[in-house]
Amino acid sequence: MKKSSALLAQRNETGNIRGTFRRKSRVRVPSVGISPTTLKIMEENEQILKKYGKKSSQGQ
Repeated sequence: MKKSSALLAQRNETGNIRGTFRRKSRVRVPSVGISPTTLKIMEENEQILKKYGKKSSQGQ
């Protein structure tokens, strides 16, 4: 029981951290300049999703 409860606590903590990080990132990303490398990666990801998004349902 101790192991499972510890795992549940970890999952809840990481979930909370991810949730707060998403909220903060939504506000901060536009105000802070995005580096060109991340822009390249984002563009590449968009192209990949356009090519393979229809075939695989995993891509958001």
